[in-house]
Amino acid sequence: MGSCYYEANGVGYISSEEEVKVKVEMDDEESEQSMDTCPNLNFPPEVTRRLHPSQLEMYEDRLTESTIPLDQIKDEPEPVVEKKEIGVFQSPTGQFPCTDEWCGEYNFEFFADSRTSSKKTWLYSFQLNKIFVDVNQGIPLQFKLDHRVDGEKLYVRALAIYNVTQHLHLPVNRCPNHLREDEDRGLSNIHHVLQCRDERADYHYDSASKRYSVVVPLEHPPAGSDVTTLMYCLTCKGSCAGGMNRRPVTLIFTLERENQQVVGRRTLNIRVCSCPKRDKKKEEAELKEEKAIQMIQADSKKRKMLKPKPPQTPSDDELSLPKRRKSLLSVSSDSVQDSKVYNIQVTGTQHYIEVLKHLIMLKTYEWVETSSPEAQESKEEYEKMLEMALK
Repeated sequence: MGSCYYEANGVGYISSEEEVKVKVEMDDEESEQSMDTCPNLNFPPEVTRRLHPSQLEMYEDRLTESTIPLDQIKDEPEPVVEKKEIGVFQSPTGQFPCTDEWCGEYNFEFFADSRTSSKKTWLYSFQLNKIFVDVNQGIPLQFKLDHRVDGEKLYVRALAIYNVTQHLHLPVNRCPNHLREDEDRGLSNIHHVLQCRDERADYHYDSASKRYSVVVPLEHPPAGSDVTTLMYCLTCKGSCAGGMNRRPVTLIFTLERENQQVVGRRTLNIRVCSCPKRDKKKEEAELKEEKAIQMIQADSKKRKMLKPKPPQTPSDDELSLPKRRKSLLSVSSDSVQDSKVYNIQVTGTQHYIEVLKHLIMLKTYEWVETSSPEAQESKEEYEKMLEMALK
């Protein structure tokens, strides 16, 4: 019969295998009795065997204290998380207002009523999308929506900004001279360059961006019409020192809801001047000249790509001269020494226009290289002929 080592109450004993079996059976019986006396404890058997009956009673007392009857347990509702609306709308009068054209869900549009225009008050240029207006002269603008829900309140905000990048962050303010004059006369809203001649107009000031804007409720069109007319005016000239100071200005019209949510945007270039007709004609001529130059440059680049020039071997005399003198020599030999005149008959207006474009290009190159006044005069003459042909 073998022997075995076991511990009891902190003391080690060596006994036979039969004595060990009897000891294990006694421990199992005590564990079962402990489970009977403590039915609320659901310990595994292997854990229960290691616990003393006094320890089991202690756990039972703790479990009884923390146990709640089933009839007293109520289904508590889950906590409701309040969803707060976060303002995600960017302010239409911020430091860098958006200038992108956007008709929105209402197909927001506006038109300048040219029937009331005059060369002394204001004129609209379709080529430039620009209005030329005298100071304090009313401009009737017609606003149109495709559809609208009955009872829905919509507003039109008008804001003046500088459309040049280096001045975009600056607010458009009035000049000190006109501001002082209106202050002496006791007028209201004297700090606003852009004003609306409507009794319902509400003048706003953004303290963060220092910008002034005017907001007007957009009413339903009158019977028999699909547009609503609002009258705007500007109280300073574009040349006023301390004000716009000859910086180009753009008007932004935003369609907004009551919470200032922008649902449409349109822009309009404007110039406040003493003679609208003169300035309109001048800027349209500059635009036409710029387009003609771009067209000539595009044609010359295309011609160079399609027909590359063959390499030329310079002569000994040309190699001995500086590069600048060499270019002058080639131009002068072609344009100055060769003064023979050729008469060419051109059939068709389109062919005539193309010939004039090439002549303007040649005279431009000659004038740049030689600074010849004759070349400049010929260039200007051809440009006038081209302008008449395009009309």
